[in-house]
Amino acid sequence: MPNQPFRVLIACTFAVALLLCTTTVNAQTSNCTAGSSVPAKAVCSAAESLLATLSSTQRNGIQFAFDRTTASSKWSNLPCGAACRNGLRFSTLSATQLVAALAVAQAALSSAGYGTFDGIRMADDVLGSLGPISTYNSGIYFIAFIGTPSSTGEWILQLGGHHYALNFYYHGSVESPTPYFTGINPHTFTLNGESYAPLKPKTDAMKAMIAGLNTTQRAEAKLDGTFGDVLLGPGADNVFPAPSGLKVSTLSATQQALVLDAMEAWVHDTPSGVASDFLAAYTSSSALENTYVGWAGVNANLTTQGSYIRIDGPRAWMEIVMQGPAPTPGQLHYHAIWRDVTLDYGGDGTLVLEPGTITFAETSYEAVESAGAATIQVQRSGGTAGAVSVAYAVAGGTATAGSDVESVSGVLTWADGETGSKSFQIPILDDQVDEGDETVVLTLSNAAGGAALGSPASTMLTIRDDDGPRASRRRAVRH
Repeated sequence: MPNQPFRVLIACTFAVALLLCTTTVNAQTSNCTAGSSVPAKAVCSAAESLLATLSSTQRNGIQFAFDRTTASSKWSNLPCGAACRNGLRFSTLSATQLVAALAVAQAALSSAGYGTFDGIRMADDVLGSLGPISTYNSGIYFIAFIGTPSSTGEWILQLGGHHYALNFYYHGSVESPTPYFTGINPHTFTLNGESYAPLKPKTDAMKAMIAGLNTTQRAEAKLDGTFGDVLLGPGADNVFPAPSGLKVSTLSATQQALVLDAMEAWVHDTPSGVASDFLAAYTSSSALENTYVGWAGVNANLTTQGSYIRIDGPRAWMEIVMQGPAPTPGQLHYHAIWRDVTLDYGGDGTLVLEPGTITFAETSYEAVESAGAATIQVQRSGGTAGAVSVAYAVAGGTATAGSDVESVSGVLTWADGETGSKSFQIPILDDQVDEGDETVVLTLSNAAGGAALGSPASTMLTIRDDDGPRASRRRAVRH
């Protein structure tokens, strides 16, 4: 197996990498302490730890002045040497330096995303062992910093090699990971007795999305022409075509959920805060109203050459195609890419940081009377700029305060750079009275810090009665 040492070193953890990389670069002050975006700080710190292990010549080779053209003009789906990649090649790094470089990748990606990156590199080791071309291996991957790593300033992390290109832009709380190219050859393989299919989450989700359409919808989603490769791969910046295919807004709730699952399979390669912001933008009602799904080829099973599927929204662009048998005879393989119409390479750098929108996580909740309490989740999405808060309260319903539930109110807060869900509880009083199901109406109000109240800003908790004859019959059914 070529470059086996690189495979072994992947097992090193992010924490170990940081422990090994404790020297400073010319006693510089860290650029990673300001701001409050946790992902940006983590990647910045990992990048500085890597820089601390490098010689002055290597530092000159990994870091470039900030320029989007420098990033956009030098990435590919091919292995390449310095001709089509920026930065330092993994195979030129010492063991300690490689561990530190991989720690940067771990900090930038989610566990799923790092698994994708690692799996694609493993596939290259397998591909190199198959021949006839022996130059494929996990050492022909590169890392570059376009700009100075910082938790507040503009810079781009580039990771790339055969079938992989990550262009992750950072500017304080603005974090954008596109263009993000992935591919795999062979698309399934066995290494050291373990089976791998690194792109399976994406391929399965995209196939399920099209398989969920009925015959009429599949015909409407069929795209004109044939596809030998992804449409918006290397060198195809800012050439998004006119939308075509089937409108997502015409689909049933179940079918729309499959589209959301497919989007999640891509964005969940990034840390949770980044993923939730992108999903919120891609799946808002206005976005889905103008999002299309399409497919081409003999079928949409991604098993034959030219089989192609895509999602095309106001911002979201995800596409995947089954490529022909190259470079190894008989090896069909995938090419795939995620782009963002607005934020490829960070857009133009003038994006206004948004504080986001606050809503209940669900349109309704249920709990049985004997549960003791119901947990209600409230989420912030669509932005992480600034500290924000929202007030919650019981605002009505058929349940009686003091005998059925305890009336509650309070405030939930999110820190600058923080996203995701917060929760509060509604205490339920089990009164042992057969009185039927009851409801509690909950509302959000007084969003502060610039955050907007989205929909739903009110929700209903249904308390299921478990007393009396009806409850006995329900228990009998369960038994």
